[in-house]
Amino acid sequence: RNVVLACVQANNLSWPTWKGQRKQGPQLIRQIVESLAESLPSEDVRVVLTGHSGGGSFLFGYLDAVEEIPPLVERIAFLDANYGYDNAQRHGEKILAWLDANPSHQFVVLAYDDRNIELNGKKVVGPIGGTLRATHRLLDFVKEKTKVVEDKQGDFARYTAKDGRLTALIHPNPDNIILHT
Repeated sequence: RNVVLACVQANNLSWPTWKGQRKQGPQLIRQIVESLAESLPSEDVRVVLTGHSGGGSFLFGYLDAVEEIPPLVERIAFLDANYGYDNAQRHGEKILAWLDANPSHQFVVLAYDDRNIELNGKKVVGPIGGTLRATHRLLDFVKEKTKVVEDKQGDFARYTAKDGRLTALIHPNPDNIILHT
């Protein structure tokens, strides 16, 4: 199996800003992903979508642009990047349908309790923001549709569903430090 890594970066270094400045931002992101996949010589192309921090905006832009996540996407992973999770945008619905479509599909979220972290004496995350809250919005949606198992993996709270193909790992951050980088 040949592996090709494509790292895409917004020209202003911020996917949330880039996407917000373009009415057709999600459609352009979809075109980027599709053109990269189509540029590969194999007919058996499989795509992994992953992002850290603002890169989650790129991933959600892609989800916003598709009616359903295509089968060629085999894994989606958010590394402290799922701030933009939104039930109104059908993110959870699309993720669960995609997971149900193929037993090899995997969805992963890695987050930490970022509610009270501070930088230079000021809170970094607003009262409804952060990846912890976004992860729990996702998990609340998933719990309405299927069984979610909660256990521990080292210091992390681990939530799994769909035979472990949906996994959310949340660090409790008892020292209230910035774990983002």
